[in-house]
Amino acid sequence: MTNLEALKHFITEELYIVPGKDPATTAPAAVEKEVQEQVPKVNVKGNPSAKVLIAFHDDDNEHLVTGNEQFLHKILQAVHVEPGDTALVNTAQEGVNEDFILTCDASKILIFNLDQAIMNTPVTVYTPTAHQGKTFLISDRLDELQKDQNKKRLLWKSLQEMFLGQS
Repeated sequence: MTNLEALKHFITEELYIVPGKDPATTAPAAVEKEVQEQVPKVNVKGNPSAKVLIAFHDDDNEHLVTGNEQFLHKILQAVHVEPGDTALVNTAQEGVNEDFILTCDASKILIFNLDQAIMNTPVTVYTPTAHQGKTFLISDRLDELQKDQNKKRLLWKSLQEMFLGQS
């Protein structure tokens, strides 16, 4: 007895078989493909599977300028984050959006640009914010931070809270 023959004992209404693909088996793959198509392919500098993703915006350069990168790694090393633990992405050069950020391997996301509109979810500036299993921190641009002692203090306090559990 086939499955269709067995159904006549349970369902008394008239049934019709419509030829085509079984939606129960094709839907998950189709949804996964659709999600993959929405998430942009992004070129990152550093470790693509890093625990920390650093997004910055620079219209003039593909990567962080040397002075900004040295400054960044210096402050990150103070909270025990080594350069090999980071992935750098220039949002001016790449199509970075919240979907990309939520699907990347990183659990900590640092965004160095207050005008950045890559997050649909509101994140308070200089306040580590948890969202969908990741912690986000938005700060001023690195070149602005280097010039302003108060902004450096705000960033330092936020990084300590984010990486060392100190508040």
